[in-house]
Amino acid sequence: MTERVEKYHTAIVGGGSAATGVLVAAEARKPGTVQGFANTKGIAWIADTIGAGRIADYRINGNSDPGDFVEGTPQTGVFGRLWTRGSRAQLLHDASGSVRLAGDVAPFLAERASVAKEVVGSASASDVYEGEKATRVNLKRKKRTVTTESGRKVKAKRVVLATGGKEKELPDFKERFGEQYKLSSEIITESDTALEDITGALRAGKKVAFVAASHSTYAAIAKILGELGGNIEQGQIVVISKKEPLLYFKNGEEAQQVGYEYTSENVCPKTGKVNRFGGLRNDAKDAALDPRIEFVKVDQSVTPDHEAFTGAAYVVSGIGYETNLVTIYNKKGKKIDIQSSDGQVEVDHKGRVLDTNGKRIKRVYGTGLGYGPRPTRDLGGEPAFSGRLDGVNVQDTISGKIIAKQIFGKR
Repeated sequence: MTERVEKYHTAIVGGGSAATGVLVAAEARKPGTVQGFANTKGIAWIADTIGAGRIADYRINGNSDPGDFVEGTPQTGVFGRLWTRGSRAQLLHDASGSVRLAGDVAPFLAERASVAKEVVGSASASDVYEGEKATRVNLKRKKRTVTTESGRKVKAKRVVLATGGKEKELPDFKERFGEQYKLSSEIITESDTALEDITGALRAGKKVAFVAASHSTYAAIAKILGELGGNIEQGQIVVISKKEPLLYFKNGEEAQQVGYEYTSENVCPKTGKVNRFGGLRNDAKDAALDPRIEFVKVDQSVTPDHEAFTGAAYVVSGIGYETNLVTIYNKKGKKIDIQSSDGQVEVDHKGRVLDTNGKRIKRVYGTGLGYGPRPTRDLGGEPAFSGRLDGVNVQDTISGKIIAKQIFGKR
């Protein structure tokens, strides 16, 4: 029996906002691009679920200005239908303050994904393989073959990986504290019983300790404070970290008005924003400024035996995310070792995935959580920020735009 292999120009792997963001960016460059390409060249969209992605699970307010979530979505072309009066896109565009990720942002992203799926799925040369999970990518001279768990094989000239990420654990902390060890994502997604357990402990006057002064940490603390109505005692919540939390300001003047100290290294050269990518905003920022939250700075990496954890009912880590990586094999069938840093895949200035020798893997791109580019003068971002650029706005206007140019060209 002959094995069936579907052939396309481009395969998109993943179904969240980053995957949709590539198509959004292509349409923003020139309306009609996605539909024309899908009907002539061919797109295969492979994903377990196509929609808003992980953001739909976040029961917190966003760390971005509301307009950032819709800025990259064009008001013309196939996505123009999202911009009718009173639409979710228009409401986010006009909103001020913070908005709910699960309640406000996720429904818009799901609508956007639905439009993109309809365009690709109805095109004569393209297909949507929803309910399929990619497990490997094999490289040949001119083609890349994506294989799914069900055994389906999809051949394409180019592959975009938008597979997302998962929160990193601290194995030594997990071993030491057992069921007392939690992840910040368990709190902000209200999964399991983490939020209930921790708020219960705080109501009983017990202490909770957090590892790392990250956005995840302070978003989780803000969630906890909201559940408790702000009723905690001084020092009941402790954050232990090598780095102090950074705060976001729209410009230097705003930072100076409150006496916030910063240097030119904290200023984005493109926008003038202070700690544009590394700074806490909205509820997380408020939590970091709450004088009742104790901050303990350490000179070296935090270890489970630090005295700050003594007597803690729960220990929560918020150390960032790592890539949900699909294994890639070369033309000889040998696994390619992918270059990564802190668990996230490295990509070059054109969004191409790099191997451990720093060599680009031709026509294999990465975007979204786990594949974010590093800040540069051209891309933007404060020089002091050593992390990755990510978020819906980045996926649409930076990463997605870069990759769309490689795939869709000057259409």
